[in-house]
Amino acid sequence: MHVRLVGYGFARKGAFDKRSPDLVHRGVHHSDESGRIVGMYTVVQDITARKLAGRALAESEERFRSIANSAPVPIWVSRLNGLREFVNRAYHEFLGVPLEDALTFDWRNAVHPDDLERILQEQRVGESSHRRFTLEARYRRYDGQWRWLRSESQPRWGPNGDHIGFIGVAHDITSSKEAEQKLTEVAEILRGRIQERSQQLAATEALIQAFFLWEDEGGGRRMYDRAGLRR
Repeated sequence: MHVRLVGYGFARKGAFDKRSPDLVHRGVHHSDESGRIVGMYTVVQDITARKLAGRALAESEERFRSIANSAPVPIWVSRLNGLREFVNRAYHEFLGVPLEDALTFDWRNAVHPDDLERILQEQRVGESSHRRFTLEARYRRYDGQWRWLRSESQPRWGPNGDHIGFIGVAHDITSSKEAEQKLTEVAEILRGRIQERSQQLAATEALIQAFFLWEDEGGGRRMYDRAGLRR
């Protein structure tokens, strides 16, 4: 069998690129009419652009992970089925579980029972809208404390414009919720005291009316007590 090596030359536009290209070599047998192999061709494909795109994507993802892990708030990336592709350090530290377990942790198990039904309904509506949506609920932290979190979820789109999931971030709003609750309690106390004072004034006025009578005289008014004495 005779093997013929076919050489290929590569020309690039512009200045000479000293960087070695990424190539894929594939051998193809060449047979005659009887099927006997009489040679082999080598097919070379330049995949430099694809490799560079892959490296750029990997670098971009690494930068995102670095930034996300330095953030003091929980951040996550999820697929359409709800499974997490990525969670940052603040996310799994809030739950108090290792990173590997946080990826498969069912977040619904951390929601306060009184908020669960409402938040699941709001989540379904928000995800079906394919727009950014916000949720507020109480979540159990690793130390057992219930913390109010406001989460904002944004749809993720693939290269072809397909909806592929969501990216979300959560902020702890417990302090503002507690302040809001205190303001509500103070308002209720003031409302009760105002109502109580109004009732006292109404009772005092009724008492006065019970002891005194008023009578119009010549365009004026005179007051009499129940004994008929003018005052």
